Amino acid sequence: MTPILPYICLLDYNYDPLTGVFSCKDGSAVSQLSAGYYTVKYDGRTELVHRIIWVMMTEKPIPEGMTVDHIDRNTQNNKWDNFRLITQTGQSLNTRDKVNATGLRGVTYQRDRQLYQATIRYNGKRLNLGRYKTAEEANAVYEAKRKELELQHLC
Repeated sequence: MTPILPYICLLDYNYDPLTGVFSCKDGSAVSQLSAGYYTVKYDGRTELVHRIIWVMMTEKPIPEGMTVDHIDRNTQNNKWDNFRLITQTGQSLNTRDKVNATGLRGVTYQRDRQLYQATIRYNGKRLNLGRYKTAEEANAVYEAKRKELELQHLC
């Protein structure tokens, strides 16, 4: 696949980094995928808008093995300060987990022990982070570990 080229982006698209508003200079449509990401046609293929924005702003291609991540997990927030370059593994730590009975990421309630279990998935393995008296304690441990692991994957 041909990389996204900075000079083509600057010629073909408009972008305001403060508002996150992105448009095509020729009036072409900006579409939205079911996952919420905005897309445009680029070089005969569909490309994610946030990837084009990264190339426009840095004037460099996205390095191999890296991806552009929406820090706040909102795929429609394309403000410049909401992006970071991270490995795919690091980005997987910043995904929306399924909501469970506790309503907290990485926290489940163990009725037999009457404790909250904190776990995180990393590199295909489930890591046990311990058991805690409150859901809030378990969630704090989970979030601290998630942030620690994310930092290892930032560019």
